[in-house]
Order: sequence, then C-alpha cells, then structure tokens
Amino acid sequence: METFQTLLANKLSDALAKASLPTGGELTPATDARFGDYQTNAALVLGKQRGENPRALAEKILADIDISDLCEPPTVAGAGFINFTLRSDAVAKKAGELLPDERLGVANAKSTKKIVIDFGSPNVAKPMHVGHIRSTVLGDALARIASFLGHEVIRDNHIGDWGTQFGMVIYGWKNLLDRQSLQRDPLAEIVRIYKETNEKATSDPQVREACRQ
Repeated sequence: METFQTLLANKLSDALAKASLPTGGELTPATDARFGDYQTNAALVLGKQRGENPRALAEKILADIDISDLCEPPTVAGAGFINFTLRSDAVAKKAGELLPDERLGVANAKSTKKIVIDFGSPNVAKPMHVGHIRSTVLGDALARIASFLGHEVIRDNHIGDWGTQFGMVIYGWKNLLDRQSLQRDPLAEIVRIYKETNEKATSDPQVREACRQ
C-alpha cells in the first residue's frame, strides 16, 4: 500500500515533468509541525543547478502539481522550500483503508537478512541496574521490528566469561571478606569484594591466575 510520502513524491515528479524541469531534491517528513507534514527542497536544488530563483521555481512547480485530494494548498517557505499539510479527511480515509490489514500496510523487506541483536549482557557477578533494562527494552523493540519485516533475528544475551567472574567472587570471599559488612548488607559486600579482587587481578598475575582456577 502506497504511503502519503510515496503518493506525494509521485505527484511532485509529475509536476516537475509538466513544468519541463528535471527531477531534483527530495521529499521528506517535515522536521517541524509548523511547516506541515512533508516538505521538498526540489526548487532549491534545481535553482542552484540552473542558476534560477528557487522561490520562482517553487511557484512554477506548484502551478503544475495536483494534490488537492491529499493536501491543503501547499506553501513556499524560506529560500524556496515547498511545504505540504495533509488533509484530515485524506488521513481518515487512509486510516480506514489500513484498519482491516493486520500489518497496517507495512510490507515485508524486499531483501531479508540474518540479524543478531545483543541485549543487556549483564555481569553475572554484579547487580543489574536500569541500564540493563534500557538496553533490553531497546533490543527487544528492534528485534520485534526486524522480525515483523521478515528478517531472521537471533536474540543474544551474552553472559561472557562467568567462570572468571565467579572465581573473583570466591577469591574475594576467601581473602577479603568483612563478616560484619556481610551481615549488614550481603549484596553490597559481595560487590565490594568482587570489585577489589578485579582491581588486584589487573595488576597481579598471581591473583588473576588464582581466580581462574
């Protein structure tokens, strides 16, 4: 199903041909609601190429474009941008056409790929935090979108070298543990001995080897 952007782009191309102008510029969603829903820089690009006034070219393009079924009367802004605002009844009609379609008009990708998405990948020797939730939510959203488009998605939550990590916890438990701190806040104390052991292992090969055994 054609989108509004595709329909407008086709009508813009027809208008350029009627005005004896070559294809130029692009039609994109407007970045600011004050400028409507879509805008094109075609007149700016063609004006630079042809050495003509972009605003005059924009008016020439608008004289040959027929979009009354889709948009309110388009406007020329700035140096020669053409802004398009969709008609509310056109949007309502398009929504009505999409409702019976379970995919809401979204087509499958023309070329599918195998995509690997790595999620939060937490350090199993430390507590999880909000950053892990954020990356998991983002990863899941991307995976769902890619799957919906027909791609083969492999979801991965990489744990990494958990053996060495727990080796550091065990080393810290044997050599650095504070029993009173453990009673007050067990999790905080385990994190502390893990971090301290990790620092020692970075500079001391013997500690690093002990954690691996």
